[in-house]
Amino acid sequence: MHLIVVNHDIGLEVLGQVFDFTRKWEHDAVAFPILCWYFRLLRTLMICSLAAISCFGTLWICTPVIFYAFTGKMIVAAELYLPLVDYRKHPGFEMHLVFHAFCIFFSIIGIASVTFQILTLFVSLCSQIDILSERVTALAEYIRNNHEKWKDNKSDEILVKTLRDIYEDHQSTIEFLDNLEDLLSYQQMTDHMFFGFQICLALFIVMQEVWIPGYYIVISGTFIVFTIDALGTIIDVKLEKFSAKTYDVPWYLMTVKDQKNFCFFLAHTQSCDRLTLYGRLPLNLDTFVRFYKGIYSYLMILREVEN
Repeated sequence: MHLIVVNHDIGLEVLGQVFDFTRKWEHDAVAFPILCWYFRLLRTLMICSLAAISCFGTLWICTPVIFYAFTGKMIVAAELYLPLVDYRKHPGFEMHLVFHAFCIFFSIIGIASVTFQILTLFVSLCSQIDILSERVTALAEYIRNNHEKWKDNKSDEILVKTLRDIYEDHQSTIEFLDNLEDLLSYQQMTDHMFFGFQICLALFIVMQEVWIPGYYIVISGTFIVFTIDALGTIIDVKLEKFSAKTYDVPWYLMTVKDQKNFCFFLAHTQSCDRLTLYGRLPLNLDTFVRFYKGIYSYLMILREVEN
C-alpha cells in the first residue's frame, strides 16, 4: 500500500484502465458473459479470502488461551511485549491478550485490503486477455467466411475496423500489464525474500522445539508466496493461449496491406512482457519451486553450523 501511495500516478492510471475497460465491454454481447463470470469469481475469492484471513486471525488470537487451558503455561500470540508488564503472570497475561488481539485485528484489515486489491487487478487482467482471445477467434471465423470477397485485393471496412480495434485493445492490455509490473514487481520480490527468511528461520526453530507462532509463519508464508506465484502462472498460461489463437488466424487470406499489419501484430504478441520479481525472476510456479529449494539449502546450512 505504501508503494501505491508513492506511485500514486501509476495507481490512478491502473484504476482508470479498470473502469474504462469495464465500461467499454459491459454492454457487449460477447464480452458481457466473460465479465460476469470473472466478477462472480472475484466476489467468491474475496469472500473466501476474508473468511480464511478472519479464521486464521481468530485462531491466532485464541491460541494462547487454548494453550493455557490445556497446559497451564502462558504464551503470547506474537513477539510483541508491553513495557514493564510480565505476560507470564496475571493480569499481565490478560493485558497482552487484549493488546495482541488489537494488533492482529488491524493486521487482518491491512492484509485483506491488499489481498482484495491484488485480486481485483489480476482478475481484470485475466478478463482482458480472455476477451481479446474471443475476439481473435471471431476474427478468424470472419476471415474464413468472407475471404472470397478479397480476391481482387480490395479492403474490407469491417475487417479493417476489427483489426484496428484488436490492435488498440492489445496495446491497452500490454500497457495495463506494464503498469502492474511497475506497481507490484518490487513488492513481490521483497515478499519472496521476506517470507523466505521467515520460513527458513521458523523451520530451524520448530525442528528443535515447539514454537506455535513458527507453525503459523511457515503455513501462512508458504500459502501467500504460492498464491502470488500461481497468479503469475495463470497470466502466463493465458498469454500463451492468446498467442496460439493469434497464430490460428488465417492471415494469409487477407489483403496484402492487412497481412503486413497483422504479421507485425503477430510478432508483437510473442514478445509481450510478463510479470516478474523486479525484473529478476518470472512470477510463476517455477520460481516457487526455486524459492523452496533455496529455503531447504539455507536450512541445511544452518543445521550444519549448529552441529
